[in-house]
Amino acid sequence: MVGSAFPTAEPPDLVEEWISLSGGAGVLVWSNEGPPSDWLMRKGENLLVVLGMTSRGGLFAMQTARRLAKGVFSVPGTFTAVRCRKKRIEIASSVMPASQLYFGETEDIHVVASRAALVSALCGNVGLKVDNILAFHSMVRAGFLTGVDTPYKNVRLLPLNSSVMMGDGFCELSEPEHPVGVTGEPCDVECGAATVAEALVESLALMRDRDVPLSLSLSGGRDSRLMAAALHAAGVPFEAVTIGFPGDTDVELAKVVAEKLRIPIRVQPRADNSDGQMYVEHPVNRACRVVDLAEATTSAWDDVHPPTGWLGRVSISGIGGEVLRGGYAYSMNEVTVEKARRKVHNIFGASPLHTVQSNEAAQARAEYWLRVVEEDVYRAMDLLYLYERLGRWGLARASVTTRNAFFSPFLDNLVLRSVLGIPPDIRMSERLSASLVSRLAPELTDVPLEGRPLF
Repeated sequence: MVGSAFPTAEPPDLVEEWISLSGGAGVLVWSNEGPPSDWLMRKGENLLVVLGMTSRGGLFAMQTARRLAKGVFSVPGTFTAVRCRKKRIEIASSVMPASQLYFGETEDIHVVASRAALVSALCGNVGLKVDNILAFHSMVRAGFLTGVDTPYKNVRLLPLNSSVMMGDGFCELSEPEHPVGVTGEPCDVECGAATVAEALVESLALMRDRDVPLSLSLSGGRDSRLMAAALHAAGVPFEAVTIGFPGDTDVELAKVVAEKLRIPIRVQPRADNSDGQMYVEHPVNRACRVVDLAEATTSAWDDVHPPTGWLGRVSISGIGGEVLRGGYAYSMNEVTVEKARRKVHNIFGASPLHTVQSNEAAQARAEYWLRVVEEDVYRAMDLLYLYERLGRWGLARASVTTRNAFFSPFLDNLVLRSVLGIPPDIRMSERLSASLVSRLAPELTDVPLEGRPLF
């Protein structure tokens, strides 16, 4: 069952089991990542498992917190924690978890797991049957799943900022709370940049003591450059990797950034034919592989590969950088209620191509976000991006990775809360991103950005 729901190329290196004293609750952990020195702690009958990245101090803080859900807020990293104590299991995450979690229940059992297919199987769905066709309608609308739907009937995604407490005969799901910034006080560009820069360096400091190679996908864009600057400022050794053909703007700008920061860079050519043309797979084939290997959690535009052995490295990513620019508000020249309504409609709007049932489900989700728009249009664009785009598509990329660890400092607990405390108009102007680069790596100030000066 496990092999079908979570395919790996090799048997897991670690299998850990915990059973409550009553025998009514249990946790099964398996991993291909080698020794669990920095993500699993056992003390007597108690067990703490962390999916993702945090500090050693963060592990102890979560182990000793009176309530796990309250103990995760001030801990650096992006992670999901599972704490087992005598008779109960607690599950809580940072603002943006490292791995998506799924929930299902029957009359006899409550299940939470990092794979939707595994939840479905444990709830009695024989053969891992994909039977929630309605969930796929959002992939047609938006390109990825939205809300809490999964391809499996009666299996749903646990929303951001929710927590679970389970035990023998009970299961309590918290109401999700919208993430808030660390401060609501007035803040200018330089004040905001100083706060976020400090959080970024603290976040990346988690990587200093890890005896694994780090790689950063570097392009000529804004977010990967900022990641390179932050890694450099944090004193973390890493290799830059850029993909493209010689002479590509991305490749050439990435080389300039690497040269100025004195970091090694490897140029990986795109797959191409002997005639120099690049060929892509038919989208239907890619979509089928996304459903088969990634449970449709990511987009058909993402190339999901069959599982391979553990490569033993950490990939640093710039996923989530749009948060620095106000989420969906960044794509608007002027943020108005009417434009925000159109953004909601673009994701959840009714279409004659969909069934009545599909349109009704999408409309119900749209009405929720339209109410948030009326309350605060800027915050609505932040939250819509966090929950529907980043919380579904962005996190799915990490959830389906079995070859290497994945870490995006933009999703770090402390970084995200620092960013959300900065007024949206400052973030939308790009002044924050520019100030961060100049503060973390002044030598990159004059390097062009996507054909434009940085400032």
